[in-house]
Amino acid sequence: HAAAPTGSFLVTPAKVELDINPGETVSRDVTIENGTGSDATFVVSAENISGTRGGSETVTFSDATNTTYSLAQNISFVKNEITIPNGEKISVPVTITIPQNAEPGGRYGAVLVKAIPSGNASGASVSSQIGVLFFVRVAGDTGAKASLKKFGTKNNAYLFAKGDVPLQITFENLGNVHVNPYGKISIRNMFGKTIDEIKLDPWFVLPNSVRTRDVEWKMSGTFGVYRAVLEVNRGYENIVESASVSFVVMPWYVVPTTIIFIAAIVWVLWTRRTRAAGMQKAI
Repeated sequence: HAAAPTGSFLVTPAKVELDINPGETVSRDVTIENGTGSDATFVVSAENISGTRGGSETVTFSDATNTTYSLAQNISFVKNEITIPNGEKISVPVTITIPQNAEPGGRYGAVLVKAIPSGNASGASVSSQIGVLFFVRVAGDTGAKASLKKFGTKNNAYLFAKGDVPLQITFENLGNVHVNPYGKISIRNMFGKTIDEIKLDPWFVLPNSVRTRDVEWKMSGTFGVYRAVLEVNRGYENIVESASVSFVVMPWYVVPTTIIFIAAIVWVLWTRRTRAAGMQKAI
């Protein structure tokens, strides 16, 4: 936990995951640290979140209530406004109450902390907002159903001259509760030997959504054909899926040599063919 940078404020933790039974009430603290440079008042509110089908966005915010996965209406606070002296921090209790008749599955929301705008000499104002994600599993017969949708290079590129090799993992969740897939990517050379390994820490995928994760392999720049092999655990029932993609690394200084080499081969073949044709005519 680092101190809030000067001129800003810090809210922790970034994400809270809870398992709650129907009819149960649970409370967790959200900590706000004021580093704005002066005493400030902060407004606390709750909003629903959901995943997307596009894959590029982590979550989207929504004012809609009573949806399948909504949580905002179940979140309450003792106070919605808190004044915090500069340089100090305070813990704000967040209470979540799940109705007795709630169906099993996931409920998702965010606790938003907003600094009330402060005026300056020009009459303009500055405000910012930070959210803490709340993931709740309502106990019962939940249905986890997720799978690897795609693994490959970004934009389906297969030739790289320099820099990092961008890889993408697209994961789909068709269940009614979020999953936290994790795993690793092994980089193998043209002889099948593993030369590097990228650890994939758990990331979340919300229900009825698709999420794409970007990963980069910091290549050494050595010429050759490589294969990236993905092994990903779905995050439930210890189910592991695998996929692979091949690509070519050709540093810029190799390109001229390669072109000359190919041109030389073409010239030799053309010369031999021309000579052979001339000999046939002579005969």
